Order: sequence, then structure tokens, then C-alpha cells
Amino acid sequence: MKDSLSSYIRKSIRFWDVKNCGVVIVQGDSTLFRKGFSYKTFSKIEDETQFPLASVSKHFTSLMLLKVLRDNNISINSNIFDYIENDSLKKNFLRKNITFKDLLNHNLGFKNYEKDFYLFENRYSKKEILEKVYSDTLPSKKSYGYHNAGYILIGELIETISGVEYEDYLKEEFLYVLKMFNTHADYNNYISDIKNVDFFKGKKNIKVKSIQSNKFKPAGGIYSTLKDMDSWIKYLLKEPNPLLSRVFDTIYIKNETHPYNKDSKLNYQLGLKTQYYSGKKIYFHYGGLPGIVTALYLIPEIEVGFFIFCNKNNTPLTTMISYEILDSFLSLPYRNYSMWSKSYHDKMESKNELEHQIQNNKIINNNILGKYKNVDYGEIKIIQKESEVVLLFENHGELKATLDYNDDVKLIFKTNSLIYPKILIEKKQNEREIELSFFESDPHKYKFVRL
Repeated sequence: MKDSLSSYIRKSIRFWDVKNCGVVIVQGDSTLFRKGFSYKTFSKIEDETQFPLASVSKHFTSLMLLKVLRDNNISINSNIFDYIENDSLKKNFLRKNITFKDLLNHNLGFKNYEKDFYLFENRYSKKEILEKVYSDTLPSKKSYGYHNAGYILIGELIETISGVEYEDYLKEEFLYVLKMFNTHADYNNYISDIKNVDFFKGKKNIKVKSIQSNKFKPAGGIYSTLKDMDSWIKYLLKEPNPLLSRVFDTIYIKNETHPYNKDSKLNYQLGLKTQYYSGKKIYFHYGGLPGIVTALYLIPEIEVGFFIFCNKNNTPLTTMISYEILDSFLSLPYRNYSMWSKSYHDKMESKNELEHQIQNNKIINNNILGKYKNVDYGEIKIIQKESEVVLLFENHGELKATLDYNDDVKLIFKTNSLIYPKILIEKKQNEREIELSFFESDPHKYKFVRL
């Protein structure tokens, strides 16, 4: 397996033009594979090269919360209301019966990624983020919706109940015990490490900055290495592990088809997604931040786990390698997922480029120019700046957006952000109002009123 996987990854990073990739595979107490790869002249990822885990961080936070609850004799089904110290937050959780399990399973009723605009690349403190996200009345009906802010709130609850800072609790209760000395949740520690890696986007591999913040540690701010992830996977596969327990209910997300699991339900359980794949229950989670994609997979029935890191924005390569490894352990035929996916990926890119060429229209009616305000967010401005129409944000100082398309009902702005690459503004019949949203399958719309 080692030679064939190495050969596949070398070919695939050239195929997808990914500069760095790292993979670790574990079975039981044995390390089957741990290797970094590089393309062209880029330095190879070594055992102790640090990189962000992004949302793979969430299951760390889940384990921390489960331990805090167990040590303090608190049920996972307890209402979080009694443990929230911030009075502004507390009033919105009154009579809602939101439990710790609801937070862990994204079961609050929000849409996927709703209100993420308050989380990234802005001037808000962690306290302000939570107050803005939960300023409105919570959704009346519980349902799954991937909700990053919920994990930031979990981090606050861990600190409140334990009396220990999130980073310190992570180290003392888990990392130091497992001798994972190069794993941490402090961005300042990460940027001082000379072995960290660069991040890239697009066909031209433009170098980009990753997210620079300590505000969302519990949701996606843990950093690690291949060597430490090796130790962590071995720990996760040991029994008993509460994350992999069948005791806890999962929450249904959707049906997701694949050649080997055509009718498999995709569920979420305590910081990990779960699904049956070729008859085996797998636990997994992906992570993505500007310039990186990560993946963690666990197959407890055969004591196998693996982790993958790639340093290119939105690359499908992480998923392709994951399926190749899964198929290998489950004795399924070789399918060359990279070749299959590349064809689809190229078609979609060509379609997007064609749509952009057809729709590119930057003529604007001056009636839309001006200053607008959202009660929770603050102000935005749409201004004419020489030959461009620019969208400016009061609380996202470095976010710059220029008009890319305009018609009778909408404006589309292209930005300098990988988190919010395009912004949609919809005009309303009442000319005093506009709605701002992002290009998601079911976007949350922020209402702004002209000043």
C-alpha cells in the first residue's frame, strides 16, 4: 500500500497542482503511513511542520466538553441556559431548552453557515461575535444547520464550567498526556514557528494568508503536525471513546450518494459526521480555511484512521485521496477518483467563466449609491470610486468589494476575500432597503436600511 499510495499522491498533486500534501494512516497502535509530499521546488511537509486543522478542530472541542460535563456530573442533555454567564446571551436562550448535545450537533435551527459573516476577518471581539450571532430570537424549531458560532459558544461553556482557559484545558487534559507538544490553539504561537507552510489558491497558485485570529479556536483554530495527528488518531481509536459511542443520538443531515453507498444517510454526531460506506460505519470531518483543506477519517470496526492536509484553497484532492484510502482498506476496486473528479471540476470552472463573460455588466444607477445600516452589523457604503463601484464595510476593514455585475434586481460584487469571494446585494421595491447575502445554497440574508 505504501508504494502505491505514494505514487498516487505524487501523480495527483501534479494533476491538481497542489504544492504540499501530508498524509498519516494508522491501524490500531501501528503507524502504516506518515509522509509529506511537495510539488516542484516547494519544501516538503515534515513530521513537525505545523498547519491549521480548520474544522477538524471541532471534535477536539467535543471531547473537551464531554470531559468537562462528566467531571462535573452534568448531563449532555442539560439546558445550557444555566451555564451562560453573559446576560445579553442568556435572555435569548431563555425558555428555548437548547442542550449541550444540540450545540455539539448543530441542532439549533440555523441555516448552514448562517451568521458566519460575524466570525471572520472583522473587528469584533469574541464576546461581540456571540452577542451579534444570538442577538435575535433563536429559530423556533430545532433542525440541523452547520453552525460555527455554536462551537465558539461551546468553548465559552468549557471555560465557565471548568474554570480553565480553553487552550490550557486542551493542553493539560489531552495534549500533554499524549505528548502532542506541537499541537496548540494559539495563532501567535503558530506564526512564530519557522516550519509552518504557505497557502495557495487558483490555477496560478497565488499565495494567500490563512485566517489570523484566536477568536474561533473551538470551531476551527487548532494547529497540529503529522506526527501529533498520528498520536491523536491512535488515541481516538482506543476504546472507550465517547465520540464514537452508539449511546449518543446522531442528527440527520441528508442522503448522500456514492458508487459504494448509494442510499446512505449522512448524520452528525458530536463534532464528526457519520455514514455507512460499503457496510462499515465511518466517522469523518473536513476542514477548510483560505488556502487549505483537511480531512480526518475513522473506521473503528477495523481500527483504521487517517488524516490528510493539502495547502490549496478548495482543492478536491483531499477528498480524492480519502476515497482511495477507504477503498483500499475495504477491498474495493481502484477507481482513480482524481481523474473522474477533474473532468467534472473543469466543466464547472468553464461554466462559471462563461457565465461571468455573459453577465459582466458594471453600469449602475446612482440611486443605489449611499450608506446603509443593519442593526446588529453596523454600516456599509456603496460608493463610486473613479471608474469602479465599491462596497465598504464598517467592521470588516480589510474586506474590499468591487461591482462585477448589475441589473434591475441585483448587484454582484467580487471581493479580495477567500471567505466571502462574492457578495450579492438584492434591491427591494422599497428603495430604502437592500438585502446582502453570500453565494450559498440557502443563504441567510442581512437586511440593510439606507441612512
